[in-house]
Amino acid sequence: MAACTTEPVEIHDDNAVLHILLKMGTGTIEIKDCVDLPDSICVWEDGRITLLNLFNMELNGTIPDEIGNLTELKQLGLKSNNFNGGIPESIGDLINLTQLSFGYDSLSGNIPESIGKLKKLTLLDLSHNQLSGSIPEAISELTAMQTFFADSNSLSGSIPDGLCEIENLDVSNNQFCLLQPVCIDSPEIMGYQDCTCSDEDENINGYCYSQTDLTILSELIINADSINMNLDIDSSGFVDPLELGIQIWQSGRLKKLDCHWEADNCSISGNLPENIDDLDSLAYLDVQQNNITGVIPETLGDLTNLEYLNISGNQLIGDVPNNFCRENSNLNEIILTNNNFCPCYPSCIEDAGVQDISECIICENGFEQVCTVPSSAIIDSDSTECFNSAHLEVLRTIIDSSLATLPDSLDYLMDADSSGTIEPMELGSQSWENSLLTYLDVNNRGLSGRLPNSILDLNSLFVLNLAHNYLDGEIPLNICYFVNLLPLNWDASISSGLNSNLFNNRFCPPYPDCIATFVGEQDTSNCSESE
Repeated sequence: MAACTTEPVEIHDDNAVLHILLKMGTGTIEIKDCVDLPDSICVWEDGRITLLNLFNMELNGTIPDEIGNLTELKQLGLKSNNFNGGIPESIGDLINLTQLSFGYDSLSGNIPESIGKLKKLTLLDLSHNQLSGSIPEAISELTAMQTFFADSNSLSGSIPDGLCEIENLDVSNNQFCLLQPVCIDSPEIMGYQDCTCSDEDENINGYCYSQTDLTILSELIINADSINMNLDIDSSGFVDPLELGIQIWQSGRLKKLDCHWEADNCSISGNLPENIDDLDSLAYLDVQQNNITGVIPETLGDLTNLEYLNISGNQLIGDVPNNFCRENSNLNEIILTNNNFCPCYPSCIEDAGVQDISECIICENGFEQVCTVPSSAIIDSDSTECFNSAHLEVLRTIIDSSLATLPDSLDYLMDADSSGTIEPMELGSQSWENSLLTYLDVNNRGLSGRLPNSILDLNSLFVLNLAHNYLDGEIPLNICYFVNLLPLNWDASISSGLNSNLFNNRFCPPYPDCIATFVGEQDTSNCSESE
């Protein structure tokens, strides 16, 4: 007769482990089984211990390896006892744990890698012990964990990036002296660390702050004629660099400085420091509605990490640096309004807001400032933002005449900035030298109306191409100025970029003698007999 075989039955004696722990007390604890203890201390379910909280029970010695036999535990708390030695590797066998608390004991050694097996863990408290070494990378893989307290130990090394996702994290009062992940390396999260800072940093309350950044904050305070003394949090009688406004630091560098809020401003005044570009980690700067004067240091535009800048409501003057619009700029919001900045403004600034330009010296008499020059207008290197007013006015008159006569025929593709209005320098193709118009090609642009007599003011032209439009009326007699005196190459039939042309319009005879042979074909069907 064949013998029957069965799998061995696994026998668990959780009470035996409980007794081991309770016997580690001072002798005043009455040894009991789990069912004899209050539910706040021990919970017994289906012959297994599922909760064990032995808080503040004066337990001594080393946590026994047998603790790993309590495999149905969901909560284990040995907090506020006198346990010493290391955390046993067997702790990783408690795979059902959701909460584990060893805080306020005297545990030493490294945090065991086996804790990384506790995938259901939501709370891990190792605070106020004597643990050393680094935090195992495996702990950062406990995706269910919401609370991790490892403060007040002797831990060091690099904190795993994965701990950035933990909602309640405390790693203060350790020896984390290396650069840590930016999501963690701030004074608010790191807290006090027992570290010696480098020569470039200053240790303030256990955190290493960049000496360079602190110096610039000091300059902002020192340069101020007055400062808001409500910022003097420690009542020392003066404002410390770290007390200036609302600040955020990461990896020892200043990331945010906000000197404006509804209750109080910093009230900083004077000039911004020329070396402000040394704040090269700064991403957010708000100094609106203070009393800042002088010009913007061009170095401010060199802050490659700066994303938000608000300097509105001050008394700043001069030009806005063009390097705000550099290709590698991260600036996505610039607020300049209510200062004294002079136009023109960098192309990336769509709206400079209200500016007092009463003290700005922009262009000499007879010249007009044009800030937005379309690509169809070629400007020589000697030209500035100031262009001959009379030349611009002729172009403006031609546009206005067309709008008044045949507005639907006008080629609005010339509206380069999509403003809905064709500006003088958007009219056709142009070249300017020494702020004077030298080339104008408006061939086939839908122009209409009469040529203004003021066309004589375009006295620096080399090319004037008016062909294939709807220009009408008599050709102004002063056109002979162009024919006889200016070096224009007139042609009656070919429209090219090098020829001056009038043909294929609606000009009415008689034509000035000087131009008669170059008028070419004209539509005269609307000309009256008197013309």
